[in-house]
Amino acid sequence: MEVQGQVRILLGILWDSHKILEFWRVMTRGTAFSPSYRFTLSDGSVLSAHTKCKLCYPSSPELQPFIMGVHVIDR
Repeated sequence: MEVQGQVRILLGILWDSHKILEFWRVMTRGTAFSPSYRFTLSDGSVLSAHTKCKLCYPSSPELQPFIMGVHVIDR
């Protein structure tokens, strides 16, 4: 399936524009990084978080490519 077809299918699932942009970047460039988000916990601690994604191709041709995402949280 081509990338544009995959984007159309996922539009119903990925409603956030940042997620759609991140998906598009990882599918076209092979990697993507989300913007950093800051939030406060109930105890007043301020955290920031972002996601790094990479398009991975398994060595076996029977397996489908997949997107690996790592969520980074900094205190």
